[in-house]
Amino acid sequence: MAAPTNSLHLGAVSDRDNPLLTSIAVGNRSYKTLPMPSSPDRPARAASRMASFGHALRGLRVLVSQPNARIHCAAAAAVVALGLWLGVSAMEWVALVLAIALVMGAEALNTALEYVVDLASPEWHALARDAKDVAAAAVLLCSLGAAVVGLLVFVPYF
Repeated sequence: MAAPTNSLHLGAVSDRDNPLLTSIAVGNRSYKTLPMPSSPDRPARAASRMASFGHALRGLRVLVSQPNARIHCAAAAAVVALGLWLGVSAMEWVALVLAIALVMGAEALNTALEYVVDLASPEWHALARDAKDVAAAAVLLCSLGAAVVGLLVFVPYF
């Protein structure tokens, strides 16, 4: 059986040809893989922490480039503006901020999962579709929960 085109498959290479190779069985397929490289000259913790923040900020830029994330950002801005205008209490702000964070976090995870699925399965596959649909459903559930929180907070003011 042929290996998927998007995976590292070293075919007929045997373990005696390269002792670093490891056999991995996935379903009824067997793959030869190389271990992940480790760098002896790893950056200092402070430098790697700063790099981590840089990667996170890049991730935020990628996230807000997505149309659905922009819609969520606009909704969050509207919620914040309405909360400021109505003068909601501190506990109501906690509920609103947590609801906004939950939706944005779910959208970020959905975006990340979509990128990974596209990378792992460039061709159409039912499981890839299902993974993306479930991730989108998670965002929908979080958004509905946030809408309920918004109603509970804002309706008493009208």
